Amino acid sequence: MCLRGGGSVPAYVGVGREYAGHHRVRHSDDEFARTDGEFRVHVNTAESFNAMLKRGIIGVFHYVSPKHLHRYAAETAFRWNERAGDVIDNLSMLVRFSRFPLAYGRLTA
Repeated sequence: MCLRGGGSVPAYVGVGREYAGHHRVRHSDDEFARTDGEFRVHVNTAESFNAMLKRGIIGVFHYVSPKHLHRYAAETAFRWNERAGDVIDNLSMLVRFSRFPLAYGRLTA
């Protein structure tokens, strides 16, 4: 991801150092996807996930506190990973996970 001036966003440069499999594209150079060895490099997946998280905040969560941001992101990740699953399997999984509800005291502490 690049800024209008062509410079890299520092957060993404750091990710590149931390994860060996991280690749970037330069939108400022009109590069939106490419093949880099055995990898197809693009930002479509990250942008789609972020869009799903934003839609969740607007339509389902309505407000996201920094304290519980990891929970909202985890739920969105679950929805992302199960988006093409069988309805019966998804309902079964929902029932299994609902056996361990988040206690109100822990939620508000």
